[in-house]
Amino acid sequence: MMIRSRNTTGPAVLVSQELKFAFPFGYAYLMGYLLQEKENAVLLFRPERREDYRKFAEKLIAMKPLYVGFGNLYPELYAIRELIGHLNDLKRDFPIIIGGQMVTPTPEFAVKITGADIGVVDEGEIILANLTKALRAGQDPATVAGLVLRDVTTRR
Repeated sequence: MMIRSRNTTGPAVLVSQELKFAFPFGYAYLMGYLLQEKENAVLLFRPERREDYRKFAEKLIAMKPLYVGFGNLYPELYAIRELIGHLNDLKRDFPIIIGGQMVTPTPEFAVKITGADIGVVDEGEIILANLTKALRAGQDPATVAGLVLRDVTTRR
């Protein structure tokens, strides 16, 4: 079964942990490249408190995104998994993408532990733009180089 989005005209939504000690340069590079490629892309910061995750997931669902992408470090795997769980409970109709330092060294593990559909391996700007174009066109993400895909038949 192919990973698809039912919202091919929706925004590409990237979600970062709000960083108080540094600017999220990785997201700036991703957003800059997506915008340069004339993509409709949005960057949001996830809530710090887990009690706010459900409401945040509802906000994401209401945006009717092409996909929602998460990335960052290993300590965030469980928070991202919890957010993905809320999105699944709300019957999301778009893929979840993860990337960054938590994915590149162990992509299959990161995809499995979070429940994401797609992992972006290595530098993500061009890969994410290619994936965005493929999803908008209804193409199989397996045709995009630099990804690890979860078997969507096992989605909970």
